[in-house]
Amino acid sequence: MTLGRMRMPSRWTALTWAAIAASIAGAVLLRVYRLGDLPPGLHGDEAAHGLEALRIGREGFIGVWSPVALGQPAGPLCVFALFVNWAPNEIWSVRLGAALLGIAALPVFFLFCRRLLNTRAALIGTVLLGFGLWHIHYSRIAFPVIALPLMEVLALWLLLEALDTKREGWRRWALLVLAGAAFGATVYTYSAFYVFVGIVVAFWMRELMSQSRPWRRTARWAVVFGVAAVVVAAPFLDFAAGYWQPLQERRQVTSVTRLEAYEKLDGVPEQSRFLIKRTAVIGLNLFRKHKFDGADGAGGRPLLDPLTGSLAALGFVVALVRPADRRHFLLLVGLLAGAVGTAFTLDGENRRFLVALPFVFAAAGYAGDRVVAALQGRATRAAIAGVLAAGLAFVVWHNSTAYFRDYVGSRDHRWVFGNELTEFAERYREYEGQPYVYWYSDRWGVGYETLQYLAPGLQGEDRSAAFGTFSVPRGPQEGPVLWVVMPPYQDVLTAAQALEPGGRLDEVRRDGQLVLGMYYVP
Repeated sequence: MTLGRMRMPSRWTALTWAAIAASIAGAVLLRVYRLGDLPPGLHGDEAAHGLEALRIGREGFIGVWSPVALGQPAGPLCVFALFVNWAPNEIWSVRLGAALLGIAALPVFFLFCRRLLNTRAALIGTVLLGFGLWHIHYSRIAFPVIALPLMEVLALWLLLEALDTKREGWRRWALLVLAGAAFGATVYTYSAFYVFVGIVVAFWMRELMSQSRPWRRTARWAVVFGVAAVVVAAPFLDFAAGYWQPLQERRQVTSVTRLEAYEKLDGVPEQSRFLIKRTAVIGLNLFRKHKFDGADGAGGRPLLDPLTGSLAALGFVVALVRPADRRHFLLLVGLLAGAVGTAFTLDGENRRFLVALPFVFAAAGYAGDRVVAALQGRATRAAIAGVLAAGLAFVVWHNSTAYFRDYVGSRDHRWVFGNELTEFAERYREYEGQPYVYWYSDRWGVGYETLQYLAPGLQGEDRSAAFGTFSVPRGPQEGPVLWVVMPPYQDVLTAAQALEPGGRLDEVRRDGQLVLGMYYVP
């Protein structure tokens, strides 16, 4: 008996929906639990997005583009602003917008998968996505990229609904307009939206060549869809036309063509082989351990857990058997376009590859559905339910443990997210009189975005050799002062105490080593 195709006995229906409710609650919890503490710190780009959100609260509409963090569409920052301005200068408030965008993607992904595949595949895929390490991580950091998968599945779900042959008249046209509008809105989410544009264009080409309906009818639908998309995207397109050169310069910063290895290649054949190999490597990152990303804390392990990875691989293999099938075509094009688009960029591969995330987890749900179908008639319903429960339990245990113990509890994550800065900001609030700061760090300047966001109003100067002129004695400032020291400037603490005895010394140590020292003189 197939869920969603035949009525199940009421007891099994109740158990099914109870499991779904528990899974959704668990997925939500994984995205909001200790959101202000884990990852441990606040990345400078997160803080920059928080500062932009505060600017939206002060100024209102800031345009379709934000220049921070190399520049990104400003759409997700409007969502961040709802919470940052409610609780300014808090870590959890800037991350909450990203968490809710990640949570919102789950029910829409279910609707997309149910329309593309079937209810059971949608259930399995949504549970795997809800507990997937890849999606959890980007739902817990304030990077705008998390909005892209949400808008992808929204646009595709509405488009598939519109193409349903049972819908005629104004309902079909309304759905086409809504689908086009959602598609056009993806330009406001993240700079990798252009990959999704290629996926949707390929999908429409497949529909036009399909023999299931007259091509002229499909062409009319495509025009309506396209016009709605252009109308919604028009403000961004107008901005891009006037800002084309800076956008191209920004693109060059992250282009693979900047690699020395690429520049040494001789001609198109060698460059093509290089990019094909790089595309394969990007795709294999789903299943294999790969380099840790020092910009967002992702990587260092496969993007998928072993079970989800196995199911996704099986799903794509099944799709290869009949690639002309609409379901198979969309899954394959989504994965291929995502990998190819990511291969043309430098760094940030894990987050840019999120454009393929809906298709990866849809493939995993599809394979899970096929496995259950193969078991029917060979095993009892209770045995099948037991297999599904065991698989879910493994995914929940594996990814929860991987994230909260091995991932964000690691030294790498403390380094990426600048845990020392949040430690400082928390203690800085406790000092009376907002002391003037003498800042010693080889990694961050006193004007770094994380400090601007967490310690607004901080006054100070850089005294490290990396950002300023090294010195120890108090300057002409009156009132309280605070020497803030990070390795390799530990000796400054001793010198400051000798110059200004009677102050208060605070230290943060990890594994016996000083990571942050503060000497306060009232």
